[in-house]
Amino acid sequence: MYPRWLANTNYGYGSPDFVFYPPGVYYIGSFLKLAGIDIQKTITFLFLLASLLAGFSCYVYGRNKWGKRVSLLAALAYMTSPYLVLNIYQRAALPETFAVALFPLGLFLTDQAFGKPKWRIGLAFCFAALSLTHAPSLLLYTIFWFSYVICFLLKYSWKAIVITIASGMVGLGIASFYLLPAILEKNLVNVNSMREVSGGFQDNLIWSPGSWTNIFMRTTITDIFTYQLLTIIVLTIIIFFAVGRNLKN
Repeated sequence: MYPRWLANTNYGYGSPDFVFYPPGVYYIGSFLKLAGIDIQKTITFLFLLASLLAGFSCYVYGRNKWGKRVSLLAALAYMTSPYLVLNIYQRAALPETFAVALFPLGLFLTDQAFGKPKWRIGLAFCFAALSLTHAPSLLLYTIFWFSYVICFLLKYSWKAIVITIASGMVGLGIASFYLLPAILEKNLVNVNSMREVSGGFQDNLIWSPGSWTNIFMRTTITDIFTYQLLTIIVLTIIIFFAVGRNLKN
């Protein structure tokens, strides 16, 4: 049910891919393949599904905060955000696209979990789904999520905050069949060698002074992140003034 070793890869030497690489999206693709859809159409459908999920996720998160019209615009902006489009059409980063699509849904479930215990189950399963989708995205999201939750100490009791955090950690426990081997068995593979590929992660940080091997990555992605950051700042200012005016009315 959960393959860890791919025997036919690397010219028959095999590879422990799914000890370290989350399998979630590949299970969805496998079900589509079993339904008779060919590989090319399966991949196309998965990217379409991830894009629609991103829009739905963002709309659900914003619906109770900004109203229908603003949430619809936010969903369209999220679906067409430069990095998401780059993931689909240039990088073909399917699992990461699904992970990014889950981010707003996780925040929605977090908001609901503070006051409604039944939503804590959904939050746990959202963390489990993210864990089984894309590990780097899980790490970045969890760091941000802790800060997001702590900010609600001004609105909710510390008990509600602790229980909400525990609900997210339960989700990591659900995915422990993947997470624990990935952590405990990393010394059995050449992790240190992979850290040096293309100069290591230090040379691949946005706005870093180092030079990247891939010119496209250095120029295009850095520009995309810069433009997207400026867009977020402008939209945040617009939303701030719009919400303030609505409150006065």
